[in-house]
Amino acid sequence: MMKARTDAAVLSVSKAPDASDVPERGAFMGATKVAPNIPLGTFQEKTRDIALLRNELTGSDIVSPRTRRRLPKQIGFRPGYPLAYRAYNVVAALLILTGALPFLLVISLALLATQGREIFYGGPRLGKDLKIFRIYKFRTLNTAAAARITGDRTLPSNSGLETPLGKFLRDTRLDELPQILNVLRGDMNLCGPRPVRPEIAAIERARIPGYDMRFTVKPGLVGPAQALMSHGTSKRIRALFNNTACRRPVSMKAELTLLSAIGFAVLRRSVAELYVKIRHKVMQGWSGVRSFISRIVRTFAGPNSHDSVWVALPCVPSLQKVELHPGQILEIPSLAGQSAMIEGPTGVPVTLVVALPGGGTRRARVTLKPAGTPGRYAYAATTAASGYIIERYLLGLTVLGPTRRRQVASPHNVRFG
Repeated sequence: MMKARTDAAVLSVSKAPDASDVPERGAFMGATKVAPNIPLGTFQEKTRDIALLRNELTGSDIVSPRTRRRLPKQIGFRPGYPLAYRAYNVVAALLILTGALPFLLVISLALLATQGREIFYGGPRLGKDLKIFRIYKFRTLNTAAAARITGDRTLPSNSGLETPLGKFLRDTRLDELPQILNVLRGDMNLCGPRPVRPEIAAIERARIPGYDMRFTVKPGLVGPAQALMSHGTSKRIRALFNNTACRRPVSMKAELTLLSAIGFAVLRRSVAELYVKIRHKVMQGWSGVRSFISRIVRTFAGPNSHDSVWVALPCVPSLQKVELHPGQILEIPSLAGQSAMIEGPTGVPVTLVVALPGGGTRRARVTLKPAGTPGRYAYAATTAASGYIIERYLLGLTVLGPTRRRQVASPHNVRFG
């Protein structure tokens, strides 16, 4: 006899379980029992799956860890009174539809504006007793491309097939809202295992023992596996979770608590996602406004003279930076200790190069005369055209400053003859 301790499973003691057995009542209560006459491989496989299940529940999910600890553990999908349970689902779905109607309208209009008239998606799903029905969702994917990729598997993460609003709707689960209509039609219940495509069911049925247990009840709009597990949780772990709930009777208290927790969690996540997106858009818009205002200011104020004026001197191969001072005085810092280079009663002719704030350059021929302080010189235009360049681009005497150009030219790339 082999004894083993598990934190999450109670295995039958009356007979050796077959491959379709799943955890029962002790699955979430930390029970410990003796499991005699169970093949070692089967027992280890089940113990490993339960451990994985426990680990998966600590990952990313809809409901926060704090809320998850408050949820009732005994959530079941098997109604004791089917007619009364059906009436409850219809009434509750009508109330949810009434409350969610503004969201449905806003999302529909947003999808119409961003992706055209294809607002909704309808696809085949397996319901109770393997009956096929048509499920409704907001369209969040490129339908044709998604059909090619997901023919025999679920959509991989980061597929890049989402529509402009698709990722937001999928992350917040708001794309599932139209399934309220499936609940009203009787295809689904509010709470149950999530419906699956026939192709996926055929694959998972061969891989996961007892997978068909989910088809003994109606699929649900929401369920504990959906709320407590992420999209990436393995199908085997989800099947263990769902099969346990499929064997339990419906608990109205547990179901209403779960629905309330999921509703508040989806609302909170939606608000948080919207805030992040709106804040990002506002910051982008404000950056554009600041850039526009800066361009207007530069247009009217003219170029920054301390960074945009250079001089081409005789016998000096490179341009020298110039700083402007009031009274048509300029300073060439590199010549502060070499004033003898520019002497003469009539001045020395040079070329001033003005780099415009938006790109491009302007050149003006001027004469330089020493202004007393080493490195400072008085300048005067030698032609009328050069006088215009100085008045507009250096002194800022015109109403409008320099205009923005598309082609940006560096003053170091300008050659002078």
